[in-house]
Amino acid sequence: MAIYQYYLALIPRKGMIELTDTIPKRIDTDFRNREKYLTIENTENYEIDSFEILNQDVWNNSDLSSNEIIIQVDKIIKRADWGNEKYLNNWKIENSEKDNDAWIELNEKNGKIELFTIRADLREKDLEFLNGVLQIAKRFDLLLIDVKGNVLRPEKREIFISIENSNAFRFVRNPERFISDLSDGKIEIE
Repeated sequence: MAIYQYYLALIPRKGMIELTDTIPKRIDTDFRNREKYLTIENTENYEIDSFEILNQDVWNNSDLSSNEIIIQVDKIIKRADWGNEKYLNNWKIENSEKDNDAWIELNEKNGKIELFTIRADLREKDLEFLNGVLQIAKRFDLLLIDVKGNVLRPEKREIFISIENSNAFRFVRNPERFISDLSDGKIEIE
């Protein structure tokens, strides 16, 4: 992930409520320690972390059509030249002005989404890709989770507060200061 990219995972609000009886303000996204957010039995792949488990279970509790969501993503970003298989969907646009991508992974048995993530380039003029993602999230009643685990509604105000607190924004705003602060230990790696 490029430092100027802002990461979000998208999950169905209804699936989150059915799984947890609430919408938490924050979830565990500690990828390094692989701590479990939920107790999941029969987890065969020890590399799956709590964030991935939560995503899979929330999407599994959803009745949203993966095909309809994929069609909408196709409208805002072109498919990548790599990795597009029956159960893996990748989108990518990269040039001198923007570097956006999206990823949707489907369950091989039932075709439901297991993981839907995006990385939006904060250098992009008018943040067109990110705004398109927010429209998709609103249309399908999805919540967004930033890299720090904050659970957000697809409202610009909430997203922009998260963006302003991100390393991607700090870098885009002032790259030299970001590098200096990172070197001095004033910034935590996301």
